[in-house]
Amino acid sequence: MGQQGEYAYVVKSDHTVEYRPVVVERAAGLDTVIKSGLKPSEVVVTDGHLRLVAGSRVSIKGDESQQVAP
Repeated sequence: MGQQGEYAYVVKSDHTVEYRPVVVERAAGLDTVIKSGLKPSEVVVTDGHLRLVAGSRVSIKGDESQQVAP
């Protein structure tokens, strides 16, 4: 949640992020279902998003099968 509503940062193929407004269908605990604004295959930022602006370069950590191809 931000000043302009609910949003996510989507990681693009060049490892920069794009600000994307989203519509949340429901949330329970740590799980959130996004109704619109994202596609199933897109990678989103889950940590450190408060320090980002559109165009910021990020590195992906964790499961290599989930990484965006360069």
